[in-house]
This record gives sequence, C-alpha cells and structure tokens, in this order.
Amino acid sequence: MTLTQKNYSRWFIDSVDEATILSRIRAEIDKTYAQAHAHKATSHSLAQHFQDLAAYHFAELNGWTTGPHVRSFRVEDIGKRSGDFPYDLGTALIDHPIYFRADGRCASVLAQPYEHATHEEAYAYAQRRCVACHIPPIPRASFWFPGYTLFAIYTAPDHIIRWLPEQIAGLASDADIDAIKPKETV
Repeated sequence: MTLTQKNYSRWFIDSVDEATILSRIRAEIDKTYAQAHAHKATSHSLAQHFQDLAAYHFAELNGWTTGPHVRSFRVEDIGKRSGDFPYDLGTALIDHPIYFRADGRCASVLAQPYEHATHEEAYAYAQRRCVACHIPPIPRASFWFPGYTLFAIYTAPDHIIRWLPEQIAGLASDADIDAIKPKETV
C-alpha cells in the first residue's frame, strides 16, 4: 500500500525523526540489498514508506501537497492549473519524479536522476523551460536513493525552497545508518 496524507498511521509518522528520514531510506535500501545477496526474499516496501513520508515532509515544508492523487505533469506546466503528458523523452534528468501541487496548480517536479546527471544539465534544462531548478547543499540527499541520486526540484522562478535537515547537514555516517537499521526478527 502506498501511503497517502490521510491514511498513514500517526504512530509511524511520530516514530520517524524528520532530521534523519533520508538516512532511514538509505538504511532500508542497504538492508534490502544485503538480504537479496543472501538469497532472502525481500522488498523495498519499508523504504518506499520512508520515501513517501520524506516527500510528504518536504511538501509540507514548502506549502505543497503530493501523493498518489497528484496527477503528473510536465516541468513547463508549473504554475498552470493542469498539465500535459509528463514524460520528456529527450532527457534522463526527469528520473524517479514526484509531483507537487499547491492551490490547485502544478507547483513543482522533483527529479532524482542517477550519478550521470550534473548540476549544469539540470540548471540548463530548467532555463530552457523558464522555471527554476533548486539543488540542496547536499546534492545527492534524495528520496529515491540517498547518496546516489541527484535531488533537483523544479519550481516557479520565485519559489524559495525549504530543505529537510539532512539536505543541509548531510546524511548520517555509515556507522549512524547501521545504528538506525531495524533489527531482523526471526
């Protein structure tokens, strides 16, 4: 089940510290890969819940909404009431997108491309579409795969982004990530 702003449990929200949400995502992904290499069946379901939760926290910080009810749109549709088919087949920059709305309008598109993407490409892409591109002080503090995918958020030119704590201060160290990994139950 994908979380929505109305259906995820209050206990789950309260149990996750906004200051370490990206490190929790990374810990769950690392745990999943370790289990896969040990030939244990597993899924990214808990990591996906943390990813959804991070998106909701980020949306709330910036006055937006997101979730499965938010229809996708193109970057150039930011500021409009509705948007067209979102996929720009000419770029790999819009990878693992999350769409945000505010006041009934297309507010922003979060793109999380892998390591091949550069800041310069993201800024040039935004300039060609007459929108702003914001990259946090810790550029790879993304929701999709923290530490590996770039976090590029496209908004209206005048929007000022509020970042999650780990996007400013950095992800937890590997030792800290090991400490917050849930323990396996037998």
